[in-house]
Parts: sequence; C-alpha cells; structure tokens
Amino acid sequence: MSDAPLRLLIVEDNPSDAKLLERELQRGGLVFDSTRIETEQQFVVALETEPDIVLCDWNLPQFNSLTAIAMLQERWPNTPFILVSGSIGEEAAANIMKLGASDYLLKDRLGRLVPAVEQALAKRAIQLSELRANAALELSERQLKEAQRVAKLGSWAWEPVTGHVWWSDALFVLFGVDRESVAASFETFLKLVHSDDRPIALRRVEAVLAGADGFADDLRIVTPDGRLLWIHSQAQAKRDAAGNLIRMEGTDQDITERKRAEIALVEREAVYRLLADQMRDVVVLADADGTIRYISPSCEHLSGYTPVESQMLGLWYIVLPEDLPVVRAAWARCLKDEVVTFECRCRHRDGHQLWLETLLTPVRGTSGSVNQVISTKRDVTARRVAEERLRQSLKMEAVGLLAGGVAHDFNNLLTVIGGSTELVLSNLEPDSPNRGLLEDVFAAADRGASLTRQLLAFSRQQFVKPELFDLTAVVRDSCKMLGRLIGEDVRLITDFTGEVVTIEADRRQMEQVLMNLIVNARDAMPRGGRLTISTSAEDVGEAHPKRPALCPPGSYVRLSVADTGEGMPPEILDRIFEPFFTTKPTGKGTGLGLATVHGIVGQARGFVSVKSEVGRGTTFDVYFPKQQQLSDEGPSEVGPDLPDRATELVMLVEDEPAVRKLAVSALRRKGFQVVEAESGSDALALYEKCQVPPSLLVTDVVMPDMSGPELAEVLTRQQPHLKVLYMSGYSSDAVLRHGVEEDRVEFLQKPYSLDNLVRAVHAVLKRP
Repeated sequence: MSDAPLRLLIVEDNPSDAKLLERELQRGGLVFDSTRIETEQQFVVALETEPDIVLCDWNLPQFNSLTAIAMLQERWPNTPFILVSGSIGEEAAANIMKLGASDYLLKDRLGRLVPAVEQALAKRAIQLSELRANAALELSERQLKEAQRVAKLGSWAWEPVTGHVWWSDALFVLFGVDRESVAASFETFLKLVHSDDRPIALRRVEAVLAGADGFADDLRIVTPDGRLLWIHSQAQAKRDAAGNLIRMEGTDQDITERKRAEIALVEREAVYRLLADQMRDVVVLADADGTIRYISPSCEHLSGYTPVESQMLGLWYIVLPEDLPVVRAAWARCLKDEVVTFECRCRHRDGHQLWLETLLTPVRGTSGSVNQVISTKRDVTARRVAEERLRQSLKMEAVGLLAGGVAHDFNNLLTVIGGSTELVLSNLEPDSPNRGLLEDVFAAADRGASLTRQLLAFSRQQFVKPELFDLTAVVRDSCKMLGRLIGEDVRLITDFTGEVVTIEADRRQMEQVLMNLIVNARDAMPRGGRLTISTSAEDVGEAHPKRPALCPPGSYVRLSVADTGEGMPPEILDRIFEPFFTTKPTGKGTGLGLATVHGIVGQARGFVSVKSEVGRGTTFDVYFPKQQQLSDEGPSEVGPDLPDRATELVMLVEDEPAVRKLAVSALRRKGFQVVEAESGSDALALYEKCQVPPSLLVTDVVMPDMSGPELAEVLTRQQPHLKVLYMSGYSSDAVLRHGVEEDRVEFLQKPYSLDNLVRAVHAVLKRP
C-alpha cells in the first residue's frame, strides 16, 4: 500500500463545512491532500487526474451530487463517492447509493466519517486488486495461447520397456537447454526440477508405474541460466491389454506468468486480511442467513470471545434480547441493498454491558442480489457514557438555576418573616403568652433559611469565603461531636493521615459536607454497623482505580466516608445526587443532602466518587485539589461591639418593599439616619438630593434596572470613600463573587436577622 497522501476532492460550497471534514479525517489519522470545488467546471478540471476519494454535498447552488457522481463514474468508475449532507431523506439516500455511492453521512454525525472513508478505500483497493488479478490472469491465458503458437508448449514421451525418452524441440527451448549437448532423459528433467519439487516428480512417476492412469502437477524448473519457471506437467499412461505400461505421453507448459499473478493475488489477499485483522473495529463477513465466514481477531477484545467461539455462537449472540428487534430490522434493510448504521447494547463475556455501533454494507453476488454482508462494529460505550453525563450535567444545571431562583425569592420572604418576628419579640414582655408562638415562628424561619442554604449550595450560587486549612484538622474536630449524631450502635473508626493536607474551601461548608455524608451513612445502617472516616493525600493518575469521572490527573486530598450498611443498586446509585431524590420514607429526608454535597464539592473544584454494593455498604470518596500553603489565620468568631446609638447616614436600596421597610426600621431604631430607594435609578436621583453624602451604601445585589455592583460603581466614582455593604439571597455576578472571596467586598447573606444587619452595618462603618 502506498505511503503517498490521499488525493481528496471535497465538493462543498461552504468552506467551514469543508474544514470540519478535513479536521475529522485528520483526527482519524488519515494523511491527505484536499481540493475544495464548488462548480461543475472545477469538477471537470479536477477529474483530469484520478482522485482517491470524493466527498460531496447533496446540493450546491450551481451543481449537485447526482451530476457529480455521474461524471465521476464516467471518468473514474472505481473511485469511491461519499455523500455528506446536512439533511437528506431516506429515499434520496437510497437512490444515490443505487447510483454507485459508497456511503452517505449527515454533517451533524461525522463520527462515522473516518470508518466510512477507510471502508470505501479498502473496498476500492480490493476491487482494484481483483481487476489487476483478473487482468493478470487474462494476460496469462493470452500468453499461454501465444506460447502454444510459438512452441512454448513442449511435449514428451517415454517408453519404459526400451527406456527411450523423446522431447520436442519446444521442450528444449522451454527448459533452456541445448539439444546437441544435453540428452533427453528423466534424469535430465529431474536435475532441472527445483530441489523442493523433486519428490513430487518422483512420486507421480512411481504412481503411474504402480497403475495410475496419469498425473497433472505444477512444478518449478530452474533453467541452466538461473531462471525460475513454473510449468504445468501432465501425462497419460498407455497400457496393453494385460494392463502393462507401454508408453507415457505428456506436455510441459510454461505457466510462470499465471503463477506469479496467482501468488500476487494471494499475497494481496493476505495483506488485506492482515489489514482487517489489525483494525481496532471488528470486521465480519457473513452470509445473508447470518452465517459468519470471517471475523477479525479484534472481536476477542470487544466481546471476550475468540473468532472461533464467535463463529460458533453466531452473529447476534452477545446482543441484549431487548435490542434484537433493532438488529434484525437493520439486517433486513441491508439485505434489500441498503447501507445501514445502528447502535445496540451487548453483553461482554465478563458480564459488563457495552454499546456497539454497527455499519452493515451489502455485498451483491453474481446474480445481482445481496448474498453477503460486511459488518463493521465499534465500541461506542465511552461516547454513550459521555453523552449521558452531559445530559445529566445539563439537567442538574437547569435544576440548579431553578433552585437558585427559588432560594432568592424565598430568602426575601424569610427575611421579612424572621425580621418581623424578631421585632415583635423584642417588644414583648418575657411572660407574654404569645412569646412561645412567635419563637416557634422564628425557629421555623431559621429552618427555612437552612433549607435555602442547601438549595444555594446545590446550585453553586451560595457565597463562600474560601480559605486555606488542613482538612484533617477540620474533620478531626467535627468527629468529636459525632457520638450523639451516629448513635451507640454505630462504631466510629477514624484513619487520618499524619501529614498536613491543605485545601482551599469554605470551612463551614466542609463541615456541612462531612455532616451530610455521616447522616447519610447512619441512615443506611438502621441496625448498626461500622462508620469509617479517613483522610489522605493522593496522586491521582489516569489509571487510578477510584478516579472520579472528569477528574483531571494531579495531587489531591481525599476525604473518605464508608459504611457497612444496606448499599445501593446501580439504578439508585445513578440518581443519588439529584435534588429531592431520596429512598427514605416520607418525612425522613428532603432529598437535598447529597445534592448539597455535590454542589459544595463542585464549588470547591473537587470531585465525588461513589462505590456501593447491595448488602456490603457504601463508600464516598471526595477529592479536593491539594494546596501547598496553609493559612495562618482562622475565622474570627467575635463580632464588633455595638454602640447604644449611631448617627451615620445610610442609603439603603432594596427592590422588595417588605424587606426594605423592615431593614429601614431596624437601622433607625439603632439611631442611624436612613434614606431609602427601591431601585438603582431611584438611588442615583436620591443621592443628588442629599445635602450630606451618605457614609454607607447598603444595597441588594440583584435588582431589575440596575444591579447593586453597578450602582456602587457609579456612586463610588462620585464619592471614592463611600463604603458599601451588599445583601442578597444569591447572585450570579462573577465580579462581586470574586470580590467576596478575596475580602474586598462586604456581604450580608439573606435571610438575615435584624441584629446581624445592624452588626454588619456597624462593622463596615468601623473599617478604615
């Protein structure tokens, strides 16, 4: 096979589509020189030299594929033609295949482009080989007739009784010996026979002497000048009435050219078989009834069965029963002379399931009907898994956006409920009969706030304060409080690494991750068991046995939580991170625990791996990127001292009227002067009217006409020393998020208590 680049013609009016085809072929490892053409005149010029393959769009403004294939077949009938279209009906595709196209593909499904090109080229190579072999055989036959005409067919005779041997003149010429110096004899003939073929020559003569009627063999002759010839030697025995051999007559015919053609054909067939044997895809040649005639060795890697076993088991043995109707329907279409591509599920010998993409190509016999099918099979399990992960990711993203929006509105409601309850409680006497009811309302609002925090953590829209800390230290401190949480019938085992394993994350969120995993493990062991918590530093490579999906290689810190509980079947395991999905009885769980874990870990650039087996427990392995430095400062838990009365002017901007009214009331009760606005534009107008500039801007982040950060940017340009405090239930503002993470922006998470609001305002005003 030539190493020269393929000569590729792309009939396509869209340069971008042509580039896509070229990139797909290059990704498949094909080396080619391509020419893009758009018009019939360009196509005529390009066909002056035979191309290796033509890729053609269905329809061009001044040209079409039907004209193109007709011109190609008239000029170069053996060149493969593949239709590549944005959309084409089944009938149109079938028609162009009948006109001689090798295949057809859709532009949005170019994954099969390389196999289609390789198969078309392989088919073309076989056709050319057959043409050359047939031509060689025809040439050999013509040479044979010519040899007879010019006496290249020599004859001989042998009389055993007298020992007389006779050769024709043509036989001396054929053997390349001089009849004047060399006597015709069986011994002379044996000396000319190739040493490897002499036993054959001796056996055939012995067979005739023993009673055989004659012989016909192909032998190699080495002429005195060193030429190697193939001769077809045949003879007939003549016997008397008693059966005694009286004479042998025969001919020796030079068949060197024919033999060389046959050998060349066999060698080419061996090369093409080797090519099929070396393909990663499985190639199968089967009769119309499904009987396998050939299957490439790669089938053992794909299915676990050897070629011999596969031939015995049959074409569809590994196909799952549920997918057999799809396979049989595709096979029936192929027998109607249609190229068919389909995907089905199969079962590997070791039991695991895989997806196979199969291309069925009909092979017509001499009668014109399809009598065989070439089947090319490819394992597309990884692609299927990736597609499913993408769909799951998009679904989770959509649910996350919904959860974030719900949490934002719900946080405003909780702020009003909690704040109003807090105001009423502050004015009630300690022994008021309504205090208990109001405290229940306040507690319910607090639980609602906890629920919205879980929603925000799941949707990755919760503001976090990342810091560097030793994960083992945080986990060890949390484990000190686990006794009451896990119960007496659960044995706690810890296995912490001795080295400092530093990660960058929100410390409180990491405690929440650990608590959620522990509660999940506890609920999986209703009759008790062992709970094992461990930490370690691990280098995760490509072949790491526990490496989570989509986790790039690198250095990680692993947190592992393992239980000996009931375990989960695969169908449950696939859904555990979905929000509101739970296997617990009604009222026993929200279904947000593991979804929250997934969101928090993802927000910290980490990954989660889960292994579970029914009856043998579950293990969660959480991986965080390992950091090199450890923060020297821990979080401050001490808030600022509040003065009895404050006098600063605060501008408060909040689009939710009830929240704004509550916040204004709380600040004024502490002595602050407050001017309020319901939007960014109102705030700008109000700022122009202020006789004394405000000391602090307190603004919601998400507002209809102008966001909080945009408002702050405008005002701080006019008043550079203006301090800003942001409030929000969530935000997708990446600039604000980045500022919060690096302590350059002050932020108050909704829902907040009135006391927290006042403390936050006072803290910002105290900052230099």
